[in-house]
Amino acid sequence: MTTQETVNNTQSTTSLYNNIRNVINLIDNLSDAGINKYIALPRIVVVGTQSAGKSSVIESIVGYDFLPRGDGVVTRRPLELRLAHRPNTVLTASFPNNSPEKFSNLAQVKNKIQQYTDEIAGKNKGIVSEPLVLNISGPECPDLSLIDLPGITRVPIKNSDQTEEIEQLTREMSYNYVKDEKTIILAVIPANQDISTSDALQLARKVDPEGNRTIGVVTKLDLMDKGTNAVSILQGELVPLKLGFIAVKNRSQFDNQKGLSIDKALELEKTFFSTKPEYKKLSKDMLGTQALIDKLTKVLFSHIKLFLPDIKAEIQTELREARSELALLGNEVPINKKNNSHIVWTCVNDFCTLFNNLLAGKYDERLVLDNERDLTELCGGSQLRQVYDDLLSEEYQDNMLFELSQEEIKKAISLHQGVGLPGFLSLDTFEFLILPHLQNLRHPALQCLEKSTNILEALLERVGSRIFQRFPNLGYKAVQIAKKVLNENKNVAHDLIDSIITAETGFLYTNNNQYHEQNCDLSIPPLPTTSKMINSDNSNSLFLKKAGYDRSRLLGSTVGFSGQLSKTNST
Repeated sequence: MTTQETVNNTQSTTSLYNNIRNVINLIDNLSDAGINKYIALPRIVVVGTQSAGKSSVIESIVGYDFLPRGDGVVTRRPLELRLAHRPNTVLTASFPNNSPEKFSNLAQVKNKIQQYTDEIAGKNKGIVSEPLVLNISGPECPDLSLIDLPGITRVPIKNSDQTEEIEQLTREMSYNYVKDEKTIILAVIPANQDISTSDALQLARKVDPEGNRTIGVVTKLDLMDKGTNAVSILQGELVPLKLGFIAVKNRSQFDNQKGLSIDKALELEKTFFSTKPEYKKLSKDMLGTQALIDKLTKVLFSHIKLFLPDIKAEIQTELREARSELALLGNEVPINKKNNSHIVWTCVNDFCTLFNNLLAGKYDERLVLDNERDLTELCGGSQLRQVYDDLLSEEYQDNMLFELSQEEIKKAISLHQGVGLPGFLSLDTFEFLILPHLQNLRHPALQCLEKSTNILEALLERVGSRIFQRFPNLGYKAVQIAKKVLNENKNVAHDLIDSIITAETGFLYTNNNQYHEQNCDLSIPPLPTTSKMINSDNSNSLFLKKAGYDRSRLLGSTVGFSGQLSKTNST
């Protein structure tokens, strides 16, 4: 490679990393502004079991020995690391959500991590999901942001705050952090364990079955059984990942106790891979911490670029909704009593207007913003219309004549015939048969009133919660007054319905010419004239049947006859 090509490559790499820093800063700033509470942001999340070597991997990436060490679970709350490469500067660390203080001493950083963890999770090995944010900048740091999670733990530590549900807790925490598609999963897998039983890969496979956003990090290669290696894992022959696997050799517990520095550990890592024949034939992109850093940086950069348009659109949507809700809140509440009265009357007027709009079926933006409501459901006036349409629908469809048997009609005629001639039926017969069916109208009508009242009460509650959301006590009072008026009118309506039905069933108006013309045939066939037929013991029913009447015409003729009789008498 020529000198000019080397210079061009260096300039290209510098430009790339400058762009990476800009986009990472953008995501960090959005997170600081609290956007991550509403919109998922691209991030790298480190998952693995407690003893997989996650902490060592993270320290190698950061370039500094800054994490607390100890037995059992050390990472007891998510640690959100925001790393910034600052050449020609000294290490600077801070905890922006806890203190404005800045640190340059690594021992102080370790103590602060322990302190802030104890404050939230307690001092007895408890684990919580509330994250701790740590900013680190310095000449050894890459431009990255990543989150270290508590390792998946199967058995609680004796005499600790950990419960028997510790495994479920740590698994659910990891799942909640990696389930979003914008999250890059860094699955840490120890090489000296069966990869098919890896908790990290099982979790990744659950949320990323195609392996599109999972990077496998293989640790503890030096602890593998003699004569074995991780080549098949790194080449994806056992578990394929589209972003691939990278092998690293971290400091061991013995190295940490000896005080082996990060720089020295990275040199030993290079020597390890360069002297192992089985790894020398692999691509450099699969081996070492620097390869891992480069991979993470480029993948995160591409991931942010991929989702940035979606993030922008989501932010704009949230902003529009927030502004609409802010507009609904109205102006600020005045201090003086005069203006307070104006606010009260404005709210009451809006309450009445919105209530009437919903009864009339009018569009109103204030209800469109009601997120708890399905916009396709019936509401207000449309619900009442449905109740009224359903009222007496079954009664309209029923033909009461079909429910009357021949025996019932015969009995009614016998009960009300008296000493008169057969064939001249009393109006009482008609009333006897019809009135029980008319009485059945009372219950549906009163039930309709009850349903209507319930709909209006629910509508008052909904409108009140929308209009008086800033003043819930005032809203409660307004709704109670409205309900009182509603129930007073309900009682009036109940009495009115009862009176109307009583009046309608108390007198049957039968002098209806149109009904007579449509239902009554007065061309009666001639009756037998023999005294034998007149003095026969046969029933009236048989007599009428022989005369050409069926039971449906019987009732019609009764009404027509009564009508004609009334008309004759009035004349």
